[in-house]
Amino acid sequence: MNVKLTSRLTVLLTIGAIAAFCCMVNISVSSEIYIPTVDNKMLNTSTISGKIYINNNWTDAKAAGICTGEGTASDPYVIKDLEINGGGTGSCILIENSSVFFRIENCTVYNSGPSCFDGGIELSNVKYGQIINNEAYGQTNGIFINGSSGSIVSGNDCYLSTGILIEYSENITVYFNNFVGNTEFASDFSFYNSTVYWSSAQKLSYKYNGITHTNYIGNYFQNYVGQDANNDGIGDNPHVIDTHKPTPIIVDVYPLMEPIENYEITNAIDLIPGYNPLIIIGLLSFPLILSIRKFKKLLN
Repeated sequence: MNVKLTSRLTVLLTIGAIAAFCCMVNISVSSEIYIPTVDNKMLNTSTISGKIYINNNWTDAKAAGICTGEGTASDPYVIKDLEINGGGTGSCILIENSSVFFRIENCTVYNSGPSCFDGGIELSNVKYGQIINNEAYGQTNGIFINGSSGSIVSGNDCYLSTGILIEYSENITVYFNNFVGNTEFASDFSFYNSTVYWSSAQKLSYKYNGITHTNYIGNYFQNYVGQDANNDGIGDNPHVIDTHKPTPIIVDVYPLMEPIENYEITNAIDLIPGYNPLIIIGLLSFPLILSIRKFKKLLN
């Protein structure tokens, strides 16, 4: 009887640990598995729009026809296929004080304000945002992220601006973007214990010059001058992004040799931004083992 009971308890504890892990994933993971590809850009005719400002009022924004979706991981709010002229003031799209899942996709934004706090797309104090396949140009910051976490920036073109500026943010993943013709290509002022990842969270399969490779994917910076000895499209030396941060210097370890239009990503798996599932499973295993041992002692 003791053996059977122990086996049952072991199974129950294992199921509980798996359920706990699944809950963590549901809370933290980005809205969906997303493969950035330049083929997704501008497939639909863009709609001319005024500037968009959402201050945690997604329900009103949806009622006004600005976005679709429900703000969940499986059905995020989506703003897409818009062309926005900022008129030289403020940000073209500003999302702030938001903790729901959302995505800004396939929009063209330009001519935002001259302030260093303006941007084509600006996220301020948000979680779980995705900025995917957009075009931002002719402004101070193409993309500006401030005080935010758990967001992904991928497949975007930022040019004729200062590229992307990130301040005081954590668990931000920036990969497979073009930074071309900018006065500054990217700046990371996150500082200290914050985490900004300048490449994909895991290795991806991609085609470059007709050949399939597997590697981490960084970003394309027009001012990168490294070499590519094995012709896999990834620079052999890291690209220095920003030297403003005291230590360490911010780098993209896997810079692209050419603009993203020359690459085709063939698979992608979204991970929890800033977390490694293997580490999480490992951490869960310790209390599981201790619990099993405790139950065995009680039964003996």
